[in-house]
Amino acid sequence: MSNVDDFQVPDDHNLFIRMMESLHNADPMYRPTNYWASYEQRFLPELLNIGLRDFRSRHGSVLGSFGATDLFFQGLDPENVEVTHWYYCYAKKKIEAAGLTMRSLGTSRFGTPEDLVEIDGQLWSTQHLTYCVMLADAYPHIHFNPIGVYCELGPGLGRSVEILSRLYENMTFLLFDIPPQLYVANQYLKKVLGMRVVPYDEALKFSPDNDGNVPAAVAGKILILPTWRMPAWANCKTNVFWNSASFQEMEPDVVLNYLELVKHMAPEWVYINALPGGNFWGEWHPGQGGTKQPVLDKYYFQGLGELYKLSALYDTDYLLRAPRYKSYVFALQEWK
Repeated sequence: MSNVDDFQVPDDHNLFIRMMESLHNADPMYRPTNYWASYEQRFLPELLNIGLRDFRSRHGSVLGSFGATDLFFQGLDPENVEVTHWYYCYAKKKIEAAGLTMRSLGTSRFGTPEDLVEIDGQLWSTQHLTYCVMLADAYPHIHFNPIGVYCELGPGLGRSVEILSRLYENMTFLLFDIPPQLYVANQYLKKVLGMRVVPYDEALKFSPDNDGNVPAAVAGKILILPTWRMPAWANCKTNVFWNSASFQEMEPDVVLNYLELVKHMAPEWVYINALPGGNFWGEWHPGQGGTKQPVLDKYYFQGLGELYKLSALYDTDYLLRAPRYKSYVFALQEWK
């Protein structure tokens, strides 16, 4: 590969439209709540008219709302990569302290990120390194099963799975999200991780067997699934459930509904990264974005109930950003 066209993520407008139609016909509990519904008038024109060409280097893009862009730190020019190098050294210390290695954990050129630096034979951006640090901090508190099932609700572009899938070649990944986010992840991860990805249309055909096992045909794969398919997977025994900066953008009743499904999956470990007071913009009025009610961290304890116990609570490390977010790790009682 030698030119920018080789690194483009392809558009599939028919798929995108089908996803959006299915979304609008889904149970309201699994559709966007007010926070994300307010973004739809920006998502649709951008994805239909501009598409995914160079989306990771696109300034002013709505795709940045779920971390899908990789831009230079605070407008630094292309010749100034010192910040990314510094982040790399910082992340490397954390990754190695967790007993892992940076080898093979880098990102890709797909989507043509603006912030992209090659270090030690791997490609890195500050955005990608943030997810490496988040994983490194959680790693001592969670026992990942190399042949287990990892379930993530709200994966955005799929950065956590981009990293974890290289650490665990035989792990099964269930990724649940709403489109348009799910559409972007579907197109991006297919380019990055190839045949390991079970794309949206194909993934819809699968569900666990009566014993809660992943079908053999997709074991060890990455399934791209819409939120309204999560109930069909609720009897699937999982190892880890992961939610990062997603619950805080729903509504309390929606969060509690998802946590009921999580309890049915019975993961040994539940990781939640969130603002303790929710991503709340103040008193809500019709036509305004944001959540109608703040999603307080008390709902995580309420939703998981007596089945889970908080085993770790710490400031989420967003590199140079103020420590406003918290990471909550809950352990299934029979495991902790």
